[in-house]
Amino acid sequence: MAAVAVAFVPGGQLLAAGLGAASLVFAGISTLYNAKAYGWGSDQFYTGAAGMALSIGLGAVGSLAGSMAATNIGKNVIKGAHDTVSSIVGWFTA
Repeated sequence: MAAVAVAFVPGGQLLAAGLGAASLVFAGISTLYNAKAYGWGSDQFYTGAAGMALSIGLGAVGSLAGSMAATNIGKNVIKGAHDTVSSIVGWFTA
């Protein structure tokens, strides 16, 4: 939860990545503990493993969505700047 909150703070993305990685490490330790305590075929182990897989999958989707958003925003900013400059230049050259 802290990783998500920090991700929205300007310049906090590196800390968010570190918190997310720490969360994944602790989830792995917890899953291994559940496997040893309850058995490798237990519901507790499968729940932990599924939670880790979901976390990894959602993290990958979030990364992809973030990179796509940055790319699309960048394209729109450049297009907007080009259109603005073109219209200003057009006033003086027309």
